[in-house]
Amino acid sequence: MGSEKKVFPEFKICGSADMSKDWYVEWYGPTGKRHKRRTGINQHKTPAERRVAAEQLIESIKKEMVPDQSPAEVRAREWLDDFRYTVRAKTYMAYRGKTDDLFDFLQGHPPTRSLMADYFKEKRRQLHPTTYNKYLEQIGKIFREIELPGDLLDGIRPARAKSVPDRYYQKQQKLRLKRLISKEDPELWLFIQFIYYTFMRPNSELRLLQVMHLMLDEGKIFIPGTISKNRDSEYVAIPPIFLPRVRAEYQHGAASDYLFPSRVVPDQPISYNNMYARHKKYLRQLRFPNGYTLYSWRHTGAVNAIQNGVSVKDLQLQMRHKSLDQTDQYLRQMGVQQMRTIERFPEL
Repeated sequence: MGSEKKVFPEFKICGSADMSKDWYVEWYGPTGKRHKRRTGINQHKTPAERRVAAEQLIESIKKEMVPDQSPAEVRAREWLDDFRYTVRAKTYMAYRGKTDDLFDFLQGHPPTRSLMADYFKEKRRQLHPTTYNKYLEQIGKIFREIELPGDLLDGIRPARAKSVPDRYYQKQQKLRLKRLISKEDPELWLFIQFIYYTFMRPNSELRLLQVMHLMLDEGKIFIPGTISKNRDSEYVAIPPIFLPRVRAEYQHGAASDYLFPSRVVPDQPISYNNMYARHKKYLRQLRFPNGYTLYSWRHTGAVNAIQNGVSVKDLQLQMRHKSLDQTDQYLRQMGVQQMRTIERFPEL
């Protein structure tokens, strides 16, 4: 096996006469990344049989490589293969979706300034300004990572996106939803209570929690870094008003049980977006306008906490924000008035 660097898509069959050692096919992508595959080779017992199997594997790999891919697309997809193991699944899927969309548009052509201008002109007509800006940001990151010319996106500017305050439920809205959901879908209502009191993110955190993460004696929940948004292992408090409900539900549960298990495969978490869909049914039934979602309970909990005298510092810790400024900005986005003594202003 030589150390000479091969160039895509040249393949090399690597193996020896010692049949106790694995054979494999090796090739290098355009970025210089080395690939190896051994599928179906080492079940054979003679060098001749293994060579035939390796040649068949090479032909199979070649068929996987879409012939009209530009070198830029190949590099982008190689980068995505590594990227997926460094970020959350949702982030990877966002980048992958935009990569697929861009290279479907390019249809095998290498990206040029003219083509990129056309692509983003089309996206600007199709997308909300905030979504459009995400496309521009993430495609720009991909281009930088695969070292494409820096001027490909020159002249393409972000859209002006108006900031819209996040929706949270008012008192009467909360009561209407509570009466209906707690009666018809108690599991969903418990899920909502977790969001409201602990500010956990529904899909990426709460859905994946297990009984072992509940610290009922201390009134805390441990959120492992494998599921937390910033990849840090953290704790949130279970407020005293909610702790008895959590104890009643989970104190006798097995450590490996998910708080919200799948109804189909009980040893797995409930499926992605399951709770969102169940909650949306009630929003439609009660004729809530667009902008209200399951996530709105997180905003509602934050607003109600401030309105009831919880300090911004305590709210920051419970929401796992890195700074008071982040919490303050979060509240400002919802139009929360923190000057609770404003009625004491003296007359001019």
